[in-house]
Amino acid sequence: MQQFRCPKCNEKYRRMPLSGICNSCKNPKLIYTISEGSIKKYIEATHELMKIEGVSPYLQETIVLLQKRIDSVFGKELTKQKGLGEFI
Repeated sequence: MQQFRCPKCNEKYRRMPLSGICNSCKNPKLIYTISEGSIKKYIEATHELMKIEGVSPYLQETIVLLQKRIDSVFGKELTKQKGLGEFI
């Protein structure tokens, strides 16, 4: 379950405080407890499984909505990182 954590005092919050700062130590920087990479690495695998196995339209729509929600939380990646071999 996604939470917010203060890196200074390690205080955890279920929701972001309305003030946007830590209530314990007044640190203005709160971070997610679940990293973006640990979630996004399964999205491509899920889409591949949908193509291979074939799933119901309901489940396909649910996965698309989940993808949109993940993008709204972490932001959509605008550029892809390229390997050095692509420039040579």
